[in-house]
Amino acid sequence: MFLNHGRPPFGRDGFSVGFSAAHQQYRIHCISELDEVTIVGEVTYTVCRDSLSLIPHAGGVATELTGDRPTLYRKQHDGRWLQARDTNTLSSVAR
Repeated sequence: MFLNHGRPPFGRDGFSVGFSAAHQQYRIHCISELDEVTIVGEVTYTVCRDSLSLIPHAGGVATELTGDRPTLYRKQHDGRWLQARDTNTLSSVAR
């Protein structure tokens, strides 16, 4: 499940559709720096600091975004960790 400000939660399918649509309009450059990893039993959360540039294919000014991204993972019976929740807190960078 993905949680974005101003939008209802959506799943994997919604993410794929939105990501594909964004790639048709923009060249996307993302830097994600891992700040924290905490494991508590069968649950792990991470916090990353993200910087994102959306550069229009048609030309024009790039949109710059930055923010923290907490992500929750659950351990599966086979030992794999799968993403359960991802929260986007990106905000526009002042120019």
